Amino acid sequence: MIAAPSTDATIPQRHCRALRFRAIATAAMLCAAQAQAAPELLSHVGARTGLAEAGTVEQFNVEINAAALAANSSTLSISLPGHPPVEATRTSTSGEPGATWRGNTSEGHAVVLTSNGAEVRGRVYTGAGAFSINPDGEGGHVLARVDPGALPSDQATVPQIPYALVPEARSQAKTTGQAMVDVLVVFSSQAGPVVGGQAQLNLFAQAAIDQANMVLANSQVDSFRVRLARAAVVALAASGNPNTDLPLVRSDSQISVLRASVGADVVMFVGEYTAGINGAAYKNTRPLQYGAAFAGYAFGVVDRASVENSLVFVHELGHILGMDHDVGSPHDPPADNAFAFAYGHVAPRTEPYAQGVLTVMAYQGSCGGPAACQQVPYFSNSNIAPPQAPYQGRAIGVLDQAENYRVAAITGPITADFMVADTILSSNFED
Repeated sequence: MIAAPSTDATIPQRHCRALRFRAIATAAMLCAAQAQAAPELLSHVGARTGLAEAGTVEQFNVEINAAALAANSSTLSISLPGHPPVEATRTSTSGEPGATWRGNTSEGHAVVLTSNGAEVRGRVYTGAGAFSINPDGEGGHVLARVDPGALPSDQATVPQIPYALVPEARSQAKTTGQAMVDVLVVFSSQAGPVVGGQAQLNLFAQAAIDQANMVLANSQVDSFRVRLARAAVVALAASGNPNTDLPLVRSDSQISVLRASVGADVVMFVGEYTAGINGAAYKNTRPLQYGAAFAGYAFGVVDRASVENSLVFVHELGHILGMDHDVGSPHDPPADNAFAFAYGHVAPRTEPYAQGVLTVMAYQGSCGGPAACQQVPYFSNSNIAPPQAPYQGRAIGVLDQAENYRVAAITGPITADFMVADTILSSNFED
């Protein structure tokens, strides 16, 4: 009969085995944590010499981890100069894997990144402000801290549509499914070469479209989304004044043929503008009455650099949809308003709030005080009151006054019915 080992001998052996198993488990957990760590989006952040581009406070040279986007990483770590590292979690993607990556930071701020595989354009929002990411034209990228005090001003033109062209009044917009507003983005003869070849034009235009859809989703607008119909350079040269160019873009024959070929509901013209007015658009003041009659005025003009460093593209699209500036702006008399609730919203910097906030359609001039308000990626909505900075629990709208999300929900599907592609002509313009 074999004697059982003594208790004194078994205790150390069990402890040793337990320690070994615990060490192995700890090592496995560490390895798993390292394997699952969010990949870094940016690296080699260094100050960029020379003058900062208009609309930015400072710029930095960065390298982009394109592989992380191509792999559709569920989380990304983003290092921002002068700001704690930001970790963002993906909420949606579209296009090819990694082509459009949209998510939210752990603080609840929006991130949208658009890639063509080699280059990336995007926007990262934080409680302290926004950062833009754009190619530098030399194979690298620029990370820029956006200057909220340099937001562009614009001009909304109210067209007078002849009564004979106005169809019977529509009582409501379509309510089934999600409509698609197709947008043709055309570049002036000067802006096109600055952006680059066709791949770069597509990326620029798609990034603007992605930012518009980010704003719609953030604002709880589900009735429609925007979609890129085509990006192209046209022969029309920008004059330097968007107001001057708006009617020229509308009447340009090359743009008209391009629009018909792809069935674009909206046309956005991108030019180089430095005159202080960096955008212009026709405003739909009677969307339910005009219906498709407004299709002939669904045009906007935007400054290239402002598109890269602000939400001017979305702002002008908002006018085409029937949105106004904030209630304190002198540019929107009530007689020209599509709806009584069509205003943007300003939450000024007043005690106890440390920062001021502007929704997409609001003007910096209404902010007041020595410090600029932050432009945030929302249309006004009285139901939304984010707890984090810069909102600090304030609603970003006023009931029945500043609720542009309601305007978008109504007029987006109407706008989506403006045009149908001319399939006969479309083959003449394929790359």
